[in-house]
Amino acid sequence: QGGIFRIILNAGAGIDSMDPALASSPPGWALLDTTCARLMAYPDKPAPAGFELQPEVAASFPSVSRDRKTYTFKLRSGFRFSDGSPVRASAFARAINRVLAPEMKSPALLLVRDIVGAGRVLQGKSETASGIVARGNTLTIRLTRPAPDFPHRTASTYFCAVPPELPIDPEGVAEYHAAGPYYVVEYRPGERVEIRRNPHYGGRRPHHVDA
Repeated sequence: QGGIFRIILNAGAGIDSMDPALASSPPGWALLDTTCARLMAYPDKPAPAGFELQPEVAASFPSVSRDRKTYTFKLRSGFRFSDGSPVRASAFARAINRVLAPEMKSPALLLVRDIVGAGRVLQGKSETASGIVARGNTLTIRLTRPAPDFPHRTASTYFCAVPPELPIDPEGVAEYHAAGPYYVVEYRPGERVEIRRNPHYGGRRPHHVDA
């Protein structure tokens, strides 16, 4: 309880980014996992319970349209970013649209390119995909074809809630307000990452140490 937990990794261990749209290495994912709040997630429990998908920021499993191409997520209230601002559906819409932004060259494109309007964003013809609609605490995502695995995709760190104004940055954003148990306060590639406990965290995940 409290204190600072230090982890020493080889510089070549592969922490490639702390930006959710870009991180693609297991060490990067492990650190991002501590800062990430997702629609759906896998619980911090041993197997087999740890392999069972469950809602995190989503209040329940999404409702699915009759044609199985539209998913509607209702968000819980109480989740907040580390600056105290509430997590609304726009946080997840921004996360997905950042992945689609052609400048980002995100490795997660395969997870989102079947969203309606994704092609226009990838071609630079639009900044947002028309199939992503965020209104308050309701997020609706329309797909071009049925994809039963879509709720599982949202458990990826690529779908971490991000501030709606988080910029598009091909180099990756180093420090930003996060909605998970912790948030990044400093990232120096190849040298160090410092994360601190989110004082406004509204979830049930473990967050015992200070930093």
